[in-house]
This record gives sequence, C-alpha cells and structure tokens, in this order.
Amino acid sequence: MLVTPRTDITLASFPWDQGPPRSEGLHQSTIITSIMREIDPEAYDCEEDPKDVVRVRIGSIVERAIENALLELMPGVFRLGEFALDGIAGSPDGLDSAQEPFRLLEYKCSWKSCRQAITDKKFLAWRMQIMGYLKMMGLFDATLIAFFVNGEYEKGKFGEPLLRAWDLHFGQQELDENWMRLRNHAIRKGMLAA
Repeated sequence: MLVTPRTDITLASFPWDQGPPRSEGLHQSTIITSIMREIDPEAYDCEEDPKDVVRVRIGSIVERAIENALLELMPGVFRLGEFALDGIAGSPDGLDSAQEPFRLLEYKCSWKSCRQAITDKKFLAWRMQIMGYLKMMGLFDATLIAFFVNGEYEKGKFGEPLLRAWDLHFGQQELDENWMRLRNHAIRKGMLAA
C-alpha cells in the first residue's frame, strides 16, 4: 500500500458558509457576545484562540449538515435572510413554514456538555439569540437543534456525541424584556444611539 498525504484537503479548504451576507452595522450577535463577556468573562474572553477558529469552522459544517438534512426531511423548511429591528440586525438559520404558526429554526454545534437543561444559564446566549430573532420576526415559537460534540461531558469524561432538539415557546413579555435588555446594553456600550 502506498499512502500519500493530501495537503490540499484541509479544514480550511472546506467552504465556510456563514449564511446569507451580513449587512454593515450592528448585529444582535455582537450585543449578545458583549453581554456574555460581562456575565462570564472566562468563557467569553476576548483572546483569539486558534482552537476557536477550528471550532467555528467545524460548527459551520455541522450546522450546514443539519440544515441540509432538514431541507430533505421536512417540507416547508427554508433558509432565511437577514432581519432588522430598531437598528439591530439578525440572521436566523431557518424557518419551518409547514408549522402553524410558523416556527423559527436555530442550529447549534457545541463543545459544551448537554447534561444541563436548555434553561440552564450556560445556554443563556442561545436563548437571547432566539428570542431576539423571534422579536424581529413577530413570532413566538422556535425549534432549537443542537449537536453536542462531547455529549454529556462530565469533569474530564467525554460523552458520546448527541443531537438534541427542543421546541421553545416564548410569551410577548419575555420577548419584549429580552429585546429591551439587548437594546439597553447596546446603548450603554455606545453600539447604538439612544
């Protein structure tokens, strides 16, 4: 057997599809990252780690695989473009138009453990993001589909990779309070005019 390493096929050579093109200006993800850096600076530090670039690439590939599978499995699923409200833009992953009412779709690939409930504080950024999109779109329902690379990771013991999904319903007050939190933070940090 002759083995020849291929240097032209690397993680960097995979198309890195971050979704529809983003407009210039303030994006919801920037605000949420800023909030999370205040809440949990250790987990959301500002230092660029080379591992993070790899994880983002892998996450993008996995999220695209989830999207492609859903496009085949569920009629009415499609990718959305960008939405904006109050000078803040957001790019939801998808919409399930076969559901009544329509349902936002959000895909995640994470190295976090999935041992805790989706209501745990470590998933706060995901919930803020989903609530922000729902507010922008005038919807109340979402499906979150997350691939957990380390499964139910527990103190040095990696679990089997797991795919989990949840239907989420939010009330108007929850969406309004989340939106006010995002806007107020952006104004306080000088990202958005009052």
